[in-house]
Amino acid sequence: MKRCGWLLLLLIGLMGGPSARAQGPDYALPGGFALPWACGQGYRVTWGPEDHWQHGKATGIAYDFSMETGIPLYAPISGIAHFLRDDRPFETNLGHYIELVDDSGYWLIRLAHLRDEQQGTRYVQAGELIGHSGASGASSAHLHLELQVREGDRWVRPEQDRLPYLFGLSRGDLALGALITNLGCPALLSLTDEIIPEQSFVQLGDRVDLAVPVLNDGLEPLRFDLLQVALFSAGGDVAVAEAEGNWQVAGKGRLMIDVPAYLPAAGPWYVGRVTYRTEEGATALPARGQVEVIPSPLRYVGLGVSRGALTVGDSLRLYVWVENQGADEMQVDGLFLDGLRPDGAAWRASLDEALVLAPGEVQRVMLESDARLHQVGPWLLQRLGYHAEGRELLFANLDRQVAVGGPQLLVDSIDLFRSADRAHVFVQVRNVGTEAAIPEAIEIWGWMPDGEAFVERLQPVTMLESGQTAMIQIDIPMHGAQGLWKLVEAGYWQDGVYYGMPLPVQPAVTVAPILTNGLSLADPEETLHALIFPRADRPFPQ
Repeated sequence: MKRCGWLLLLLIGLMGGPSARAQGPDYALPGGFALPWACGQGYRVTWGPEDHWQHGKATGIAYDFSMETGIPLYAPISGIAHFLRDDRPFETNLGHYIELVDDSGYWLIRLAHLRDEQQGTRYVQAGELIGHSGASGASSAHLHLELQVREGDRWVRPEQDRLPYLFGLSRGDLALGALITNLGCPALLSLTDEIIPEQSFVQLGDRVDLAVPVLNDGLEPLRFDLLQVALFSAGGDVAVAEAEGNWQVAGKGRLMIDVPAYLPAAGPWYVGRVTYRTEEGATALPARGQVEVIPSPLRYVGLGVSRGALTVGDSLRLYVWVENQGADEMQVDGLFLDGLRPDGAAWRASLDEALVLAPGEVQRVMLESDARLHQVGPWLLQRLGYHAEGRELLFANLDRQVAVGGPQLLVDSIDLFRSADRAHVFVQVRNVGTEAAIPEAIEIWGWMPDGEAFVERLQPVTMLESGQTAMIQIDIPMHGAQGLWKLVEAGYWQDGVYYGMPLPVQPAVTVAPILTNGLSLADPEETLHALIFPRADRPFPQ
């Protein structure tokens, strides 16, 4: 009876109540989630969401924090905690990790690369100790913190524009290099006034010193060794400026500290937060201040595409005209253009060569993307920038896009069934492109229990017109290797190029040893199940 009650509680936690399910996810909730470490501790952002998506290391909104092994981690919310282990033989995987589903059933927080292996599922309260940081599944110790939202029976990426705050912070606060602390912790320092730049105006690329006036609210002397200022622009850009030293402020004493800043875009910038670090830990303070950055002499003149109609498989080459409107010769170490793919992930086209422009000179520069076009739809062109003295400086906002046509296959659904000596995979494929697809082969790949990869192909494949779907069957022989067989990705070959098709779920099936009486050791109800993992990059060369 107790077991049935626990199962009922688990189902309620996973599915959410009827009223919550009818209303859908509350996008204000993640603003109230706590960070999973204690007051007084601060850790730097080393990877943001775009880095994870570009390298196929997360499906949700994920951040990595530099964190040594052994830091206590606390539940950021109350809910059902699943203690899991990822042992996929990739270069990196999740290692020991926790998936915590909040009481509404709509939000999932993943904490990965933990030190200790834990198993099982239980209810935890917000603030409860649930593990320690580590380096499991990773090349170095750090914490992977990821947020996902429920969509039907899947966990998917939340809509970023609907998240006003995440763990009490704006997306701008979580900039690369920012020292992140929990909000609401007691502070010993305070600011006596707003932060004032020592120069009223600064040209893009030049240094500006920010004067930070601090007050020790305590009666005892306070020593601190780092002061960091977080800034944001009206256009949504973020920057982090910091100074290191060995400062001491007497009890009730005041001190003015200069923090050097290099802001990456022209226009007004606003101070949002100041963080300081003592021997006891780090604490953040709200702050005010403004800096005005003058535009660069380098100006955007125009843009063109190397060819008119772009199709899947093409290389993207863009021609950009730039002009030096200054009175002096200008040298930059290269140009880049940032944008978004149709699926929302970031992409970049660049020229990694130095350019020298005389006063008034206009040059045409070709920018090229490393990756081939592989998605149908609009590829957005957003920001134009240049490299100078090791920094990236943005000098033009673009409101352009290039249309990409051609065939593109996606997986709508996947089912896995087991017979005596093989697994039968049924994949529903849809052509979401603008042209008919004539794939040379469709394949599926994954991992065997011994860590070796398997690949099975179906060829030839019937032509799929634009908008057409097809159900295909691929059989996977399962001889010998006992344990868990995992499917990772499907893909297709067209014109000699491989295009991946991420799976909505990544199914797995268990091959159990056979006893002498012909019975399997596996529980029949557990022989076939589905595991959801983040998509991994395909390791097989063309």
